[in-house]
Amino acid sequence: LLQAGFDETHQLENIEAGKEGTFTVTLPISDSIEPDSYTLEFTITAEDGEGIQYEIKKEVELEIELDDDDIRIVKAQLTPLTATICDQEVSFETEVHNFGSDDQTKVKVTLSNTELSLNEKVENIVIDAYTEDDDIWQKTFLIPIENTKAKIYFLDLKTYIDSALTDAEVIQLELKACAAEQP
Repeated sequence: LLQAGFDETHQLENIEAGKEGTFTVTLPISDSIEPDSYTLEFTITAEDGEGIQYEIKKEVELEIELDDDDIRIVKAQLTPLTATICDQEVSFETEVHNFGSDDQTKVKVTLSNTELSLNEKVENIVIDAYTEDDDIWQKTFLIPIENTKAKIYFLDLKTYIDSALTDAEVIQLELKACAAEQP
C-alpha cells in the first residue's frame, strides 16, 4: 500500500499571474503493496496578491502492476557484525522475495568471493508468485574465515531466474585482527 495516511504539505515558490510552475512529488511505496488501482488526491491552495485564497482538488488514478519475473534480495546480513580472524566462521543471512506475478521454479542464488574461496550456489529454488504465501526464500550461509587476513572482503550476492540476473548486492565483510594480537 501507499503509506497509510500519507499526508504532506510542500511550499511552492511564487508563480506570477499567467505563468506556470511545476512541482514533483515522490511518493513512498511499500514493498508489500498489492497490485490494484489507487486514487491519489492532491489539494492545491494558493493566495493571490490581493489576499484571495484559492483551492483546487485533483484526483489521480494510479495503477500498480507486477512484472512477471521480479526476484529481489531483501535481506543480506552478516553475524557477527564485527568478526575477527580468530573466529572460525561468520553467518550470512539472506532473504529473497518474488515480487513478480509468476511462480518461479528456477531461481538461483549465488554468494562468492575469490579471496575467501567462497563459491556458494543454490539452484532450482521454487518461489510462489508475490500474492501467495510462499513468496519468500531464506537461507543462512556459513562462511569459513579461518586462516584469513585482517582486511575488508567484498561478497557478491546475486539472484537469477534461469540464467538471467535479477538482483545483485555487494556486502562488505570486515575482518579485524584478534584482540590478543592488537597492541
